[in-house]
Amino acid sequence: MQVEERAGIRQTEIVIDGKTIVVKTGRMAKQSGCAVEISCGETMVLVTATESKKVRDGIDYFPLLVDYEEKLYSVGRIPGSFGRREGKAPDKCILTSRLIDRPIRPLFKEGYVSVQDVSAQQLLDFIEIKDEFRILDACSAPGGKACQILENNNVDIIALDIDQKRLAKVKENIDRLELNANLICADATNLNWWDSKPFDMIIADVPCSASGTIKRNPDIKFHRKLKDIKNFVNLQQKIVVNLWNILKPGGKLVYITCSIFKEENELNIDFFKKKLKNIKVNKEINILPTESQDGFFYSILEKNIN
Repeated sequence: MQVEERAGIRQTEIVIDGKTIVVKTGRMAKQSGCAVEISCGETMVLVTATESKKVRDGIDYFPLLVDYEEKLYSVGRIPGSFGRREGKAPDKCILTSRLIDRPIRPLFKEGYVSVQDVSAQQLLDFIEIKDEFRILDACSAPGGKACQILENNNVDIIALDIDQKRLAKVKENIDRLELNANLICADATNLNWWDSKPFDMIIADVPCSASGTIKRNPDIKFHRKLKDIKNFVNLQQKIVVNLWNILKPGGKLVYITCSIFKEENELNIDFFKKKLKNIKVNKEINILPTESQDGFFYSILEKNIN
């Protein structure tokens, strides 16, 4: 391992399985804030401090990544790099599961790092959020999307989940990242919990077959039955039809599954187009699973203003 330091940038070269991994830590000249740049050949990823933490604290924490060289042995399989969004340094990093499986304390515990599948990270690339939006994150657990939104926007979020134990996971992540959200344990198929104030945006990451996650959950191939898909479709439709009633005119409902089945995705959108009033399908994204990410489906449904 070779270490050099110039102009506040610490560069470490590590050779793992015959591949040279270069890790740079510090304040990047062309990036805002402190960062860690990890590269192997032409592949590069950048990790920056989240807005929920002070940059000066990040400078103290990020060099710790260099001490985790054993965890970097798979970085050569990182599948991509990141561009900037609105002139800001990116705050996402694609890591392989073999890397994530190892402990990443204290970065995770202290709120500098969150683990989320690549496909789930793309939510913010598909939606436009304005300050002071009132947002419902239905079926929220474990809270990754709510946290992602709160870290990047000044909004009011209600995180809703039917299971108290799963909602506790949302609270863990909210607290770990020093964020704020209103957590409600309730059923998204009814409105007994609603305070009569409509939402600018609803994130409906509905229960599904999880068929897009088979690489991580191979037991799905053996345990999932045809009747399960029918039950999921019925539940998905009930949730969306119910939540449509509390979306503002001009608001957007983001329908999400981690399924690759048309019954839960495109065919459900066809059902909503017939069932829901004043609906417009703005965008539909079908992400197939790969070695590095799960299969996901996104559809943005807008409620037209009468």
